[in-house]
Amino acid sequence: MRTSNKTVLCLLLALLVFLFAQSLDDPFFWDGVQLGAKQAWFYFDHNFQYFWLPQEIDSGHPPFWGLYLATCWKFLGASLGVSHLATLPFLTGFVYAAWQLGRHYLGSKSGPALLMIYLADPTILSQLFLLGPDLALLCFFLLAFLAYSQNRRLLQMLAILGLALISMRGMMCAFALFLFELLPHLRGKSWSWRWWWQKVKIYSPGVLLAFLFLGLHFRAKGWIGYHPESPWAPSFQKNNLAGGFWNMLILAWRLLDFGRIFQWLALFFLLIRQPRLQRWPRNTILACFLFFVLAWPFILYEGLNQHRYLAPFYLILHLIFLQQLQQLFWAIWKKYMLLVMVVIGLIFGNLWVYPSGIAQGWDSSLAHRPYFALRAELEDALGEKGIPLDAVGTDFPAIGPLRNFDPSVTGVGFANKNEKLYDYYFISNIMNGYTEEELNTISQNYHLIFYRQKGGVYVSIYEKKEKKSDGTK
Repeated sequence: MRTSNKTVLCLLLALLVFLFAQSLDDPFFWDGVQLGAKQAWFYFDHNFQYFWLPQEIDSGHPPFWGLYLATCWKFLGASLGVSHLATLPFLTGFVYAAWQLGRHYLGSKSGPALLMIYLADPTILSQLFLLGPDLALLCFFLLAFLAYSQNRRLLQMLAILGLALISMRGMMCAFALFLFELLPHLRGKSWSWRWWWQKVKIYSPGVLLAFLFLGLHFRAKGWIGYHPESPWAPSFQKNNLAGGFWNMLILAWRLLDFGRIFQWLALFFLLIRQPRLQRWPRNTILACFLFFVLAWPFILYEGLNQHRYLAPFYLILHLIFLQQLQQLFWAIWKKYMLLVMVVIGLIFGNLWVYPSGIAQGWDSSLAHRPYFALRAELEDALGEKGIPLDAVGTDFPAIGPLRNFDPSVTGVGFANKNEKLYDYYFISNIMNGYTEEELNTISQNYHLIFYRQKGGVYVSIYEKKEKKSDGTK
């Protein structure tokens, strides 16, 4: 499988530059608000006097992403442009690692194919331009895997350290990579102290930092991961048997979602052609380890089932697909056809929008992007009508002060619909938190005063049909 190396790479880089330029005005979105803007504002407002976050915004992860953004704001100013520019080192590291891994495992002529399929994957691509910590996680993981593949010990140590700094899922990815390295050593006939010493030097800084943070966090806060009063505590409720089975179905859905079903069909076809797993790339073992360490929370807990949680697994899955496709005894044009079919299927996954009533992972594809312009138009319409934003109830991800979405903007934002009854409601299919009962109640007692739709996204404002003159309800 050969490609024009320079031409394809230049086209991919041009695409990345275009998408990055398009995203410079995109606000914080989804969990990026919690893990990015809110935490950054805490450090910024308190001039870095405190390390531990308040309970209401402490997600249990190391807060270094918020610290990093706040530092960038201090030097360059608090704005969306600065926030996006702050992601450039991690975006560059991700692209470099993907390109080098492609050259290492697929050969110099086919190396860009790996970056191409990464950029076609909706879940991976969306994380590259959102302002949450998952871009850093993907960057550090790819760099750690690249360093392992090329035996670059210092780079691997630094990348593992980065994984420990960014989140608990980063720690889990480092653990999966260690198991992948450990397995062939355990199969060996001799015990190598030199091997163990090398791994201690590579992994111990990250492991020590992870245990240090978790231990000090427990000492300061009395909990790890979540606490009963936290806003996300319901997501950590453990499943019963029926709930675990239901979440297994959700996990299967996540694996097939956003066009990824086409890649699984291609992998199934390759498995039929080569059913002996011993002849599959050794990276298949790493994919298995990643899947198990990242997927078990899907089954054990009620709400830990986001698409992006599996993104590191997808990175290795794409590599395995290309490696196995390369080994297929087929004419070159047939290989290209199968690759193009998978890539097109993934790209069109960005257009997958489910009907109202079906929760969707809006941060895990580009389908959410029309929402930003639509929300701005809706806010302008409310301003023209003289309706303050905090008089409008709504749901995640639109709740809260405007600066949590755009650091350069001040003012109140939309109110939490669960706090009281409101005369106005902001409803969008971006929001998964409205229950069917709530939507039915609003449709019966409120009338539509604003509606806009673009692509697969709509936004709307409902006003109460009967309001008393004194404004009471």
